[in-house]
Amino acid sequence: MSHGARVIRTGVSSGGPAAPPPVTVASSSAGSDAELMDGAYFRSCAGMLKVAQMISLLIGFISVNNSAWTDYSAYSFFQIVTMCDLVMILFFYIMHIFRVYR
Repeated sequence: MSHGARVIRTGVSSGGPAAPPPVTVASSSAGSDAELMDGAYFRSCAGMLKVAQMISLLIGFISVNNSAWTDYSAYSFFQIVTMCDLVMILFFYIMHIFRVYR
């Protein structure tokens, strides 16, 4: 089935050799690959939310650790959950800062 004639446009004219493409400069927010750390991630909303989440988990852990509870099963469960979440979030935060995913 034919859908009619189509025009294919190219960026090169038939009058001669093509000019080289213009050189573009990478944006400063992306940074170069030579940089070790991604400084823009510190100031981004996602980066600040990760830091706030880690701080709140640390405060929760310290609060439960210093309380005088008598139900030790809930006590240890909350400690394990907060520390596992804190370590996991810290791990992914470091991955984003040092650009391990690239």
